[in-house]
Amino acid sequence: MASAESPGPTPFEVSELDDSRVGGPITVSARIADVSVKKISIQVAVFKCGKCGRLAEEVQTTEQLKFPLNCSPTWGGCGAKRREARFKLLEKESVYAERQRVMLADEKHEDTQVQAFLRGQAAGSFPIGTQATFKGRLKNRAGKMARGELPYSLEVSEVTGAKMPEQVVVYPKRVDPQVIYNIIVERQRRGEPTNYKVIVDEARKIGLAEEDVRAMLSKLLKEGKLEGQEKGERRLKEEKKDGSDEDGRVK
Repeated sequence: MASAESPGPTPFEVSELDDSRVGGPITVSARIADVSVKKISIQVAVFKCGKCGRLAEEVQTTEQLKFPLNCSPTWGGCGAKRREARFKLLEKESVYAERQRVMLADEKHEDTQVQAFLRGQAAGSFPIGTQATFKGRLKNRAGKMARGELPYSLEVSEVTGAKMPEQVVVYPKRVDPQVIYNIIVERQRRGEPTNYKVIVDEARKIGLAEEDVRAMLSKLLKEGKLEGQEKGERRLKEEKKDGSDEDGRVK
């Protein structure tokens, strides 16, 4: 949302990011060079102390689950340190939000990129090629990186001045087969149906284009890479154009 306040400092370009910018708020003017499929992740994790039973909330800002340091007396806890408290994550009580990883680059150059995370309504809203101003906090990034990627990660809190490309490509055309497998396994774990239609519907919920999901699912069925039976002895069925079904097998 645009602010009525006076304009802030000139935004940095991706190529200007360095260690001196880490830790504080920063504004980056960049173009989205690549996007990943948006996912559902924990935004606020709720934990239960194994010693006193008190509940604790912890805001999550990284992919790795962050636990409370102690059962703090400030919320009525017993003061036990993390190891003593043996915190248990309460999945149903935790708060979830959509999240998407994107790669940002300077407007005219792609040789230097930085990873950024969009959350909530921003996730999935900006296609490849979008030029915008990204406000957030820059953090150090560990692990293996591709050539040209900076060792930082930008947690985006606000996107302003977005200019969409004329040819919009919201999501990658290729659907990772592992996403299909994950949906099937998770639904089977909960004892829910895993027929063709519900898999497509579930995939759409995490931002995948329906036609791309159908193409990958049909490919996996034809290649025999989905094996096993669904609950109730029903099998995954591929929908044909004439309305009939083709038996497939779910792993």
